[in-house]
Amino acid sequence: MKRTKLLYEQIKQSIKNDISKGKYSIGDRLPSERELAESFSVSRITVQRSLLDLQQEGILEKQDGRKGLFIPNYKKNFQKQTSLVAVVIDDVRESFGAEIFRGIEDYLWSKKIHTVICDVDRDFQKVEEYFFSLLKQNISGVVFAPVIDIGYQEKNKNLLSILDKAKIPYVLIDRYIPGILTNYVGTNHYESSKQMTKYLLSKGFRRILLASGLECSSMSDRKRGYIDAHIEMQIPTDPSLIISINENLLHGPESIETLNHFKNQISKIGIFDSFYALNDRLLEAGMQVIKNNPNICFVSHNKVESANFPGFNNLPHFKEPTYAMGREAARLMLDTIKHPSPMVVQKILVCDFISEPII
Repeated sequence: MKRTKLLYEQIKQSIKNDISKGKYSIGDRLPSERELAESFSVSRITVQRSLLDLQQEGILEKQDGRKGLFIPNYKKNFQKQTSLVAVVIDDVRESFGAEIFRGIEDYLWSKKIHTVICDVDRDFQKVEEYFFSLLKQNISGVVFAPVIDIGYQEKNKNLLSILDKAKIPYVLIDRYIPGILTNYVGTNHYESSKQMTKYLLSKGFRRILLASGLECSSMSDRKRGYIDAHIEMQIPTDPSLIISINENLLHGPESIETLNHFKNQISKIGIFDSFYALNDRLLEAGMQVIKNNPNICFVSHNKVESANFPGFNNLPHFKEPTYAMGREAARLMLDTIKHPSPMVVQKILVCDFISEPII
């Protein structure tokens, strides 16, 4: 269970939200402590603690000769020379995130540009705190993998609005945000999933259970690929074979409850002959729930780590060009910084399909 925020933390978050949504602009004075205390129905001491934290984080500042606290000009000390790019992505301990970062860092350092990494653990609030902190630095741009969690579209839009208001250029990587046309580098999740599904159908599998995670652009594209593969091969799709869970809960206090929910969904399906997991977290959950059923063919969208899945290191999968994706995102980031223009560039890389023998 997540810890309930203290009152002063709630006030801090509310003020941050107001800034990111444009209620206050650069140079605006924040309401007085008394006004804020009345507005939030709390004591002035609680408000003072919130404001002190916001000053220490650089989100508010005092100005010489003026009373009160003000919204700083995050860009006032910005240097024209590109020297520092932030990379804000998921868990870098996983090989996928680590390879992306290596590609970004290798390319940027070849141009003698430093990289700061922000490991966000699929946490919207952590990203927001990173963004506000980065605005105090001479950050030239941000490479950002949108956060996968409940509220994917709207909450990621709000995060990008922080960068937009500060006029910090950014490039999205691996995932995009529906409704926002911006620079983006990723892979063709739709075509990859369609190719995997067609492969399974061509091998005679007709009841392919698709295990999906939280809604995001990559998951949506992969589900469309799965459905369209059935349509193109003129094989009926059973909607009950598409199931979803919140994979973020698989490694925490709610993991057992989440696994039981997953197991219940699978048990209601009845007969199926293959299990197609759209990421490693879902594959691991499926193997725990289904066990080693010899009648079920397991396949994974990504190459599995043999250490994590002993005996399952020859699954059909896609070799995603993660390193190349990082380099392309870094190259596009520098182009965006040096040559700002309304033109939007979206680079889509192709995954290599590895059709290992199905055992």
